[in-house]
Formats: sequence, C-alpha cells, structure tokens
Amino acid sequence: MTRSTSLKHLLILVLLLPMACARFGGGEIDPDDDRSIARGVHAELRHAPVRGASGLDVEVEDGVVTLTGGVQEPSGIGDIVMRVESLPGVRRVVSNIEFDGRDRDREEQAAPPPEMERQNHD
Repeated sequence: MTRSTSLKHLLILVLLLPMACARFGGGEIDPDDDRSIARGVHAELRHAPVRGASGLDVEVEDGVVTLTGGVQEPSGIGDIVMRVESLPGVRRVVSNIEFDGRDRDREEQAAPPPEMERQNHD
C-alpha cells in the first residue's frame, strides 16, 4: 500500500467516523442542549429491549423529558424510564407511556376457549 493510498483511507475514516457515531447513537450528549438530549433519548430508545420503545414520542424542555406513546410490554415501562433518567442532562422524566395491549390480545385469540379445553380432556 502506498503512502497516498494510506492517507486517502485515513481521510475517509476521519470524515465518516463522526457520521457513523451520530447515526448509531455514539455521539456525546450536550447536557445543556435540549435537542442533543432528545437525540440521546431517541438513540437510547432504539437500543431498548422493549418492543415499541423506538416509536415513543420524545419532548425535552429544560432537561425534562416527556415520553408519550404505547409499548407492547407493560413491564418495560419502568426500564425505559430508568434508561432515560440515566442520560446526561436529563433532570426528570415524565412518563405518558401506556401498555397498548397488543400482545395480550394475540394471546387471548390464540388460547382455545375454556369449553374446548374441557372437551379435549374428557
């Protein structure tokens, strides 16, 4: 590899690295900038192991984060709030997150009616 090729690769890396960090949530959060905090919250929600978390609406005003929307796992609401509270610049989290019940509806549809269960066991 020639020196000019190495320099080109280094230049490409230097130019693309900030974009990759911003794209994948690796950028730093400015704790004094609500827009930066909101970007950090969105990045955290994309990585949260709770279905529906990435679709939540996020508003930030003076470090107070308001989360609105529905998730598919009621037990995940507390996890989401804790994750967001741990981010730099977040002073408080207001949770307007609701369990939307989609998983429960699917389970109820998949389960046989009690009469059928009794017939199968007779």
